[in-house]
Amino acid sequence: MSRKKHKSAHPATHRPAATVAAAQPSPGAAFVLLGGLALLTSAGMSLMLALTSLAAGFKLPGCGAGSDCARAAASAWGKLPGVQWPVSYLGLAFFLAMLAVWLRSGGNFAGPVRGMVWAGGFTSAVFVGVMFSSGYVCNYCLVAHLANFAFLAVAELSRRPGATLPTGQSLATLLGVFIMATGGLAIADVQARRAADAAAARQQDETIQKITQAATRPAIATQPAPVAATREAAAPAATQPSSSTVAADDSPARRPFTGRYRRGPEKAPLRIVMITDYQCPDCLMAEGVIDPLSRSRSDISLSIKHFPFNTPCNPTAPDLHKNACWAARAAEAAGILGGDEGFFRMHRWLFEHKGSFTDQDFPPALSSLGFDPVEFQRVMQTGETLERVKADIAEALDLGIYITPMIFINGVEVKGWRSTVELGQIIDRLSAAAPPPMGPENDRPPLATAKIISDWRDQAPRQIPEDKQAWPLGPSDAKVRIVLFGDYAEEVTTLADRVICELVRKRGDVRYHFRPFPFDSDCNPAMKDKRFPMSCRAAAAAEAAGVVGGADAFWKMHDWLMNNRNQYDDARLLRALGDLGLDPAAIRAALDAPDTKAAIELDGATGQRIGLKSIPMIFINEKFVSRWRVPKTNESLLAQMLDEAAKMP
Repeated sequence: MSRKKHKSAHPATHRPAATVAAAQPSPGAAFVLLGGLALLTSAGMSLMLALTSLAAGFKLPGCGAGSDCARAAASAWGKLPGVQWPVSYLGLAFFLAMLAVWLRSGGNFAGPVRGMVWAGGFTSAVFVGVMFSSGYVCNYCLVAHLANFAFLAVAELSRRPGATLPTGQSLATLLGVFIMATGGLAIADVQARRAADAAAARQQDETIQKITQAATRPAIATQPAPVAATREAAAPAATQPSSSTVAADDSPARRPFTGRYRRGPEKAPLRIVMITDYQCPDCLMAEGVIDPLSRSRSDISLSIKHFPFNTPCNPTAPDLHKNACWAARAAEAAGILGGDEGFFRMHRWLFEHKGSFTDQDFPPALSSLGFDPVEFQRVMQTGETLERVKADIAEALDLGIYITPMIFINGVEVKGWRSTVELGQIIDRLSAAAPPPMGPENDRPPLATAKIISDWRDQAPRQIPEDKQAWPLGPSDAKVRIVLFGDYAEEVTTLADRVICELVRKRGDVRYHFRPFPFDSDCNPAMKDKRFPMSCRAAAAAEAAGVVGGADAFWKMHDWLMNNRNQYDDARLLRALGDLGLDPAAIRAALDAPDTKAAIELDGATGQRIGLKSIPMIFINEKFVSRWRVPKTNESLLAQMLDEAAKMP
């Protein structure tokens, strides 16, 4: 139905100019809301990415080492030139500034600001193109850019003649918020860098102290060092005891800690062993420091061991680097055919080409390196090269490897370096200390048990947001505090929980807090899929029991859920309530209560906030336990960690 038009009782010519401007048509509230939500999404994604640099210990799910997020952040496009800030800082400041002027103007921009909106959209298009063309699609980055595209579309659809907010005020708002956000990020970045520098310096000092102390140990009698196999000695070399067998023997007579091939003197003040992966970006960075030093200085010896993140030769590792196994085998084939010199010639070429080669481009490269392509590829494809790589993998597992590169100097793992500059500084400081020349027989790196406990001990305590609805097990004044994020349907969570519950009940100084983190998007906002479809109901059952009967009821239900991990359903639960001494009607009501759902969502959000990437995620006295079992044997180290935690101040 059309509406009859009436003449205004107050002619426009009598209105003040400001009133006339205000009367221009403005976008509807829906457009303003949609634009604001799009900008909030972009700002939120940028904030999460920024927190990975600003907040110690904060890690985004799916953004660990080797992930697309990590590769994007480490690329030339991930940092602002000059200041080396993450681009997420700039994105966060831009989106917050744009949000402020969008809301203040009611969604009707002045011309210059609209130009900045288009500039932001163009920048997002460039970054999206770079991500896809480079092969690293960071999901958080992608969501931020897609939301920015959505904002650009809303801004154009809501465009009306004139601007609700004068140009000067629009630009002042935009620049003011941008400057304040940038200033705040600058201050936070300085503080984060100082804290990280202090932590790295402490680790560097500890590393140097350990290496210096190791140099004072008397040399020990050992078995002869294994001789690097040549082409002629290939068959006998395959029958020698593998280095993994040697590494597992912690007796004084174990074999020297060194690789099959060495650059530099056998007896050197600084004996570097690097466990590496030819397609690992951090390994390439470390190689950029160690390779030129080992070629130019006479006080350094260098040897290499392999740990490819490639399942065909290393089923213990995620399959991150598709050609890493063949690259390691190529290095070993070069060593068999050319000894020390041949090995390091191929070693350097592999890093220069990031461990990547194809059947088409590899033969010409072999010819340029002085190898017969046919014979080289025949040797590379023999079982011997595979066994050598597997032997290095086994030894690395014995040493408790967690990430690559794992670098040792004089048998001590180098910790506390985050850049090539810092790694070079550590080597220079050690060289200045003038340790005496020794052979690899004097180097005795700790094995996995000691390393895993040391890794936990060296962690900085994290602030874990409090659970408002908690039923811990153990005394409230306990000296040792354990928090475990896990899923009632996940096997390793169950194994860890059984060990912890037994220790809590055996000892009198431990308090255990289990926080559900269901791998199911129905109740956990941090998840994108439904890995365990019944895990939300299981978590709700535990929460419901706590609400109905307190801590005693929670732990009865908790134990029942753990013991019925693969058999949970609501009907089975209701049949078990009588044996658990719980009121079925009260449990049914609490299962679907809004507070129960909110409590589970809070635990999921908390896990995401503290960087949960896998479960179980365990903290002992607020220190993250990166691993709680020994590789290969799966022996639990939690009891030893609790003993140490009880002695902490």
